[in-house]
Amino acid sequence: FFGAPEDGREQTMRLRDWLTSLPTTAPLVLVTHQVNVTGLTAAVPQSGELVFVSLDSAGGVTVIGREATT
Repeated sequence: FFGAPEDGREQTMRLRDWLTSLPTTAPLVLVTHQVNVTGLTAAVPQSGELVFVSLDSAGGVTVIGREATT
């Protein structure tokens, strides 16, 4: 939502809804931008940093780990 920051909240809610609709039988890896990670988790990752999260059935997100790649 770089071009339309006012859409950020709605887009993050749709992402959360999509994530909670997925089966939980295997880990999921997503590659995205800092603004999306921050919108979903409130964490502000460094460039290239990995952010590991846990998602509960209600869509609550918990950061369970972070790893710098440099």
